[in-house]
Amino acid sequence: MKPANDLFWGRCAVPAPDVSRALRRWLVCQGSVCQAAGGVEARLVWQRRARSANLGTVAMPTACLAMCRAAPVAVLYPDGAWFGRARARRVGLIWAAVESGTSRDAPGFLYRPPDPEAPDGG
Repeated sequence: MKPANDLFWGRCAVPAPDVSRALRRWLVCQGSVCQAAGGVEARLVWQRRARSANLGTVAMPTACLAMCRAAPVAVLYPDGAWFGRARARRVGLIWAAVESGTSRDAPGFLYRPPDPEAPDGG
């Protein structure tokens, strides 16, 4: 079911995700610069990947994340990991790195907040 007030889903071939049970959310920037850099195609690939993985993960569009120099940008919530140049062809590599716990080694990795539970603080 498509949210009535969400313009992003109006042109989308992938149904709107059910975020009520999602443990993780991939937020894919849909600002104009990210769209021009391949963000629309990347968003569709993220959504297909999330839907087929069936791991309590959803991918959804978001408004401009103000990281235009790294367009297109994707953020993993609640982890807080940011990825730049997250084009469609890189989705699989980024996804695999995150699932294996090595998000800092993923292509386009930008930032992840330090883990206060880690012995070295991050």
